[in-house]
Order: sequence, then C-alpha cells, then structure tokens
Amino acid sequence: MSESQDLLTLDQLDESILEIVSGKRVINLVYPNRGTRRYIFRLPTGEERLLSKYVEKKSLDQAIRDGLPREDELPEEMVHSYFTTEDQEKLETTSNKVSAYEKMVKKGIKGSVIHDRNKEKLKDLQKEKEKLIRKKNLAKQLSADFKASEDKYYFLMSKCVLNINKEPVWSSIEELWNEDDLGYIETLLYHEFIPFLVGHETKVLRYIARSGQWSNRFYSAVKAGVGLFSQNPEDFSTDQLALLSWSIFYYNINEMADEYKPEDHIIENDEMLDEYLEDLTSRIKTERYARKKSKAGSKMNSSNHQNIIVTADNREFVSLHKDGVYSDPREITGRAKDKDKSTSYSEAAQIREAKRRLRSKRKKR
Repeated sequence: MSESQDLLTLDQLDESILEIVSGKRVINLVYPNRGTRRYIFRLPTGEERLLSKYVEKKSLDQAIRDGLPREDELPEEMVHSYFTTEDQEKLETTSNKVSAYEKMVKKGIKGSVIHDRNKEKLKDLQKEKEKLIRKKNLAKQLSADFKASEDKYYFLMSKCVLNINKEPVWSSIEELWNEDDLGYIETLLYHEFIPFLVGHETKVLRYIARSGQWSNRFYSAVKAGVGLFSQNPEDFSTDQLALLSWSIFYYNINEMADEYKPEDHIIENDEMLDEYLEDLTSRIKTERYARKKSKAGSKMNSSNHQNIIVTADNREFVSLHKDGVYSDPREITGRAKDKDKSTSYSEAAQIREAKRRLRSKRKKR
C-alpha cells in the first residue's frame, strides 16, 4: 500500500478537483446562537488582489500613525507576555535537534530501520518547532503589520464571500466591519476563508496531480488545447498554479526512459520519489563528469597513447584543410615511437611532411 493511498477518499478527491478547477468552495459554518449558515467562497481576481495591496498599505500607514509598533519593533515585555524565555530556549534546542536529525536522515542508509526511525523523529521535531513558532508569533497580532494584513483579508472577504444566491454577503468592507459579533467574523476569516485562499497542502496537490481523475483531465486538455480552469491566467490561484506545476512534473516522470523511470510504488510515495530523483540527478552528474574527464584526459595525455594529433585550431591544419589535402584531423596522426629511432615523428615533422606533400602535389598540377 502506498503512503498516500488513504490521503483522500474518492469523494474528497472529486470535491477537491472541482474546488480547484472552479475556484470556489461551499462551506457550512456552525456557530453558537447563529446555527448553521452556508457560504460560497470564490477566488479573488487579479484586480481585487491588487486593490487589497493598496488597502494593506493604507492600513499600515494609519496603524503607524495611531502608534502601533512595527513587527520588528515590538517591546520585549510585550513579546515575553506571549512567548517566555523558557519558550525561546525550547525553540532554540528544538531547532538544533531538527538540524541534527536532518543531517542524519540525509547521510543515513535509506530503507534501514534506523533511517526510518530518524525520519519519524524528524517529523515530530518539525511539528514541535512549528508549534513554538506559532506561539512566538502571537505577539505580532499587536503590531501595525498584523493589523494591515488582517485588513487586507477583510477586504478580500467582503468581495469573495457570497450567499446561496451567489451575491456578496456585505456590500462593502465598512459593512463587514460594522458586524456586531466580531467573534463570528474572525471565525469565518481565520478558520474558513484564509485557509481557502492559502490552498491545499503540497502532499494533497501531489496526490491530486498523479491521480487518474486529474491526470486524464490534464492530458485531455493539453491534447485538445483547451483551458483547465474557468479563470483567466492572471486570476489563477496558488492551488491552480501549483497543480499545473505538479501535473507537468508527473507527466515528465512518466515520459522518462525506462532505464531512469522509477517504479510505480516509488512514484506514489513523495519522499521516496524525491530521494530517488535526488540520487538519479547525482548519478547522472557523476557520469557526465566522468565522461568529460575521460575525454579531457584523452586529449591532454595523448602522448601516453603514443598518438600525436593535429587539431583543427592548428594554423597549419586549417591551411591544409582548406586546400583539400586532408579532410580529417585524424589523417595527420603519427605513431610516436622511440625518439632515438629515425622513424619517429614529432608534431613539427608531421607538419613539414604535410607541407612537402602539398608542394609536390602543386608541382604535378
């Protein structure tokens, strides 16, 4: 069984593909005192994303004027109220362990028990590190930068959150800000809308890209010369761009020569495939370097093979070649023998002999 075989059910796979292709998502938000509400999310256009940058900059300038500190200027006591000295020490220790295990995994023998154990330990340490970083970033919510980023997403939410009639829930960002229940709006923003914009995890996108449901659609669209998504290219989402990239990646894998192409069970396992391609790339580079070195050695050490070659960059050879006496530089090759013997030839002697033959040929004309 492949590592990612149970990553998505068939229904989840179909739903994910439809979401990415259409650029929409339907959610049911359950919240105390509000019951269940259904919303439709759509991707922002390129123009809306551009406008959101303007909103972010305007909000940042205003926040600074209001006295909020920049992210890199937060007072230490404010940061320590969320992230203590002990937390910082734990983060540093965990980061060092992550680096150490990354080296062990890279140098370890793939497939061995120790190597697999180190990989699992590395994953746990990376999760712990991410958790500590998130805790450290809590203080950033009090910065001008966070306020500006939040306003940017509120602007996009006011444009891209629709009701079941496909109409915007709020007519403007001001109407959204005037909502009485801030907790409800924050839940909608942080738990639903931002994850929609951020998109799927890489492992999910890779799973989709190599699935039969998607690859058939991808190959058919490429062959027919039609688009895969309903948006214009300038409006493509992170998911759409990433899925296209991974689709091309797996297409190239399947088109590899048999001697290089990995087996199916390797293709279906992200880590195994990445390691396989890394090893393959290293092997091909080594083989190319060896071939270049071998060729260079043959030229540099030609006397060791008792061959003296006049190459095309030799002025005498160029002259002879133009006159049609020799058509191949290998024809001006002598066998170097014992220098004390009268039958030995040096490069200069060969050139003189070639000149003599050329003059003799011209005299006969």
